[in-house]
Amino acid sequence: IDYVLKWWERLSGNLPLCKITNDVIAEFRQACIDFPYLPKTIASGWTMLRVIIRRMAKAETGNARGLGIIKLVPWMKPVKDVQRIPRRVSQDDLSLWYIACHIAEFPKQAGFPPAVYWRTLIVLAYFTGLRKADLFAVRLSDMDFTRQELDFTAEKTEKEMILPLHDCVIEHV
Repeated sequence: IDYVLKWWERLSGNLPLCKITNDVIAEFRQACIDFPYLPKTIASGWTMLRVIIRRMAKAETGNARGLGIIKLVPWMKPVKDVQRIPRRVSQDDLSLWYIACHIAEFPKQAGFPPAVYWRTLIVLAYFTGLRKADLFAVRLSDMDFTRQELDFTAEKTEKEMILPLHDCVIEHV
């Protein structure tokens, strides 16, 4: 939370608490956009600042520990987060990566060369669309070869998922 307070001090001019208004927050928001911070960074920083500012507001339902230093908790318009289309790897690049695996020296797993390890990861990533953390967390015990399914829990969302395994993935594993 220290970095958020320093961020506030630098971009808002470090006003006294009693001078924090919706207009001040709007100027702070614009300064964050101009800096430029990402919309998600601004949103998470504002969430932390709002907790502190709420504590300075008057005590009321939902804010029983309010100190009454400021009259009203200011509001900030959310920053629009434009979602970009994910970058897709071309078939040519994928083929080049697959071919280049023959020069890999790591990891040195018992029983198979590093090229097999990396080629298997590339094929598994291509056919399942797994995130990097999930891809490296997959174990053979997560795969059901008779039903051709991958059963695992996603690292980021902690959701249990069952994905079909293409014949090409089965061949590489």
